[in-house]
Amino acid sequence: MPDPPRVTISIPAYNAEDTISETLESILDQTYPNVEIIVSDNHSTDRTCEIVRSYNGRGVRLVTCPVMYQPTGSPLDNTNASIGNWNSLVDLGSGDLMTIYHADDVYEKDIVESEVNFFLEHPECSAVFTGCTLIDERGKFTSHDPVRLPKALTGRSIFDFSAVLNGLMRDGLMLVAPSIMLRREAWRRAGRLDRRFEQAVDTEMWLRLAKEGPIGIIDQLLVRRRIHGKSDSSRGLIAYRHAMLPFIDVFEAYLADPSVVPLVEDCTMERYRFYRAGEQARVAINFLADGNTEKWKECLSESRDISLRGYAKHTRRAAAWILVAQCLTFLETLGLGMPVARRFFGYSMK
Repeated sequence: MPDPPRVTISIPAYNAEDTISETLESILDQTYPNVEIIVSDNHSTDRTCEIVRSYNGRGVRLVTCPVMYQPTGSPLDNTNASIGNWNSLVDLGSGDLMTIYHADDVYEKDIVESEVNFFLEHPECSAVFTGCTLIDERGKFTSHDPVRLPKALTGRSIFDFSAVLNGLMRDGLMLVAPSIMLRREAWRRAGRLDRRFEQAVDTEMWLRLAKEGPIGIIDQLLVRRRIHGKSDSSRGLIAYRHAMLPFIDVFEAYLADPSVVPLVEDCTMERYRFYRAGEQARVAINFLADGNTEKWKECLSESRDISLRGYAKHTRRAAAWILVAQCLTFLETLGLGMPVARRFFGYSMK
């Protein structure tokens, strides 16, 4: 009987002293035996390295990211630094299978075994993800619903490029980044993360991986994902106050490819246009709240043409932004639009 495949568990880390021990303990408790554990520290300034070194006797290896990012003061500094760290992971370790597990999340003891078994059953796949629950800074479960397959996709476990693209654009498919296990060679063929896509860099990477081989999803809650104020998503609330979320850049890049357009279903395109209009409305509202009426009018150009008639089959978040923008448009004719926008949206992006 062949030996079980070797898995390189790679963990990019930066200033993770508060969480790295819990993460490592959950990984050391895995039921799958043939693993190597490597923490790639991104030049932390806290006790992260000291804590990781204390696990050396238990088989945890510490390396330093070869590229040191120079901060610019942008809310995206952490994102840009982590991209370089992630890209260095592909050359670490010896396993044909590898993970990108996160230094602030907690892993159920059978996640590695479940993902390896999935690959053994589906050798054509390039990567596999799982679902997750959400925890807070103290490790307590939050009131948010777990992240798993959308109802429209329940019962499926393998998704080719077309299914991943349409799932992301239409069905709310969420590929849980800290759960990924992937084939090292598939990542090398797909290429490294493209920093142009900023906080959506992982989403764009998953699409490239899906071109190398189908994506698998284990619809089980095998990660406890930590949500806290220092996370990249929280920083994004500031970074994208006056810009659409970078998922738009990802989808626009793929829609510009003539070979991809025929794969996008009509209902997918309809929902995407609605989502994009909602993003434009959100940005427009923030411009109005900040006193920039010229940008407010410019950003409304597309959302004004969107009807809310079919909002139930679209994202309610986008519908809410479009509805608020339409109300503010009316109030602006009375000279009340800016005061109302400033009152409700002038201090932070909701």
